Amino acid sequence: INMQNKWVSAILPAAGSGKRMGSCNEFDKPKQFWPLGDKTIFEHVLSALNAAESVKEIIIATSKDCMDECRASCERLGFDKGLMNQARTIRIVEGGKERADSVYNAVSQVSSEATHILVQDAVRPFLSAELIEQLLNATGDADGVIAARPVAPTLKRVNGDLISETVDRSELWEAETPQVFKKDLLFKAFETFYSQKGTFTDEASLVEGIGGKVQVFKPEHINFKVTAPEDYRLARVLKEHKMLRIGFGNDIHRLVEGRKFVLGGVEIDFAKGCLGHSDGDALLHAVTDAVLGAASMGDIGECFPDTDPQYKGADSVELLQKVLAMVKEKGYEVQHCDAIICLEKPKLKEYKPLIKNKLQEILGLDENGVNIKAKTNEGLDSVGLGEAVRTEAVVTLLKA
Repeated sequence: INMQNKWVSAILPAAGSGKRMGSCNEFDKPKQFWPLGDKTIFEHVLSALNAAESVKEIIIATSKDCMDECRASCERLGFDKGLMNQARTIRIVEGGKERADSVYNAVSQVSSEATHILVQDAVRPFLSAELIEQLLNATGDADGVIAARPVAPTLKRVNGDLISETVDRSELWEAETPQVFKKDLLFKAFETFYSQKGTFTDEASLVEGIGGKVQVFKPEHINFKVTAPEDYRLARVLKEHKMLRIGFGNDIHRLVEGRKFVLGGVEIDFAKGCLGHSDGDALLHAVTDAVLGAASMGDIGECFPDTDPQYKGADSVELLQKVLAMVKEKGYEVQHCDAIICLEKPKLKEYKPLIKNKLQEILGLDENGVNIKAKTNEGLDSVGLGEAVRTEAVVTLLKA
């Protein structure tokens, strides 16, 4: 197709009821309006169409019951405020009982300026403007071009429950959308075969029916259709993917007289405390290092060097809060913290709940987000001899 000086009208059939989702419709609405990350499935498709430079108008065909839902999506995307990128107009028309009815109703509303018509499923949320432009600019002298992929699985023809034949797949392709055609040819195909629409499962088969030449274009990236529950689960994994990061931190402080003993922001009643440039909170220092490590942001000594007088006697709660603000700016959120305190004396049984609550408060987590373990060192090394406290922490971060 020669797509120079093209004027493309994009048709988005969105009247389906999602019957193949069965009883798993937890949102009580057609699947095209189900949430997927920061948008609905439908809104992901609509955004991609709008971002494609060649698309000059978008026609949405939906059911009467979904008109308001479509309008709400347009408003959320800013279309009601004139924020559309390239599409000149966007219209919502009433669809039909079957997909072919919806496309037919939309085709009848295509602008006279259009040279080509693009049809896109409303439940293929991985559509991109790049794919649209690649498809539109595919070379060849065909009358239409569709996104498609070579069939990969071994195919069997079955009679009852017995295999009658293994099908040769070497020339078989799986049709997808977008599908784009010369406007006049698609008009003619609908006029010729619309009454027999049950025979035709996509627009390409209509055009083929009148002798039109349709070529295939293999997309570089996935663009599968959300048809069954497992498709939706996979789409969520891909669209809502978050990067998991794990960081480890540890610290050890000598215990000396004349210092407050602070662990996890909680003051411990004891004759000795941690020697250190700041308040010596060994637990929060380990947690801080774990947070920094998970975000690949160095360590506590680099952020708050003990050679800097401004950190002398510093409150370790405030230092951790500063680090949390730093990682938040990079898009990270703390999900979980598991910490160990190795201390011979005093026993921490009565303090563990206080420390856990304080750390939950600092990290912004619930009771399932923080775990504190207290151990002794069985009289071994400096910790076992009561000369020091050692802490370890593992922190999990998520980045969208």
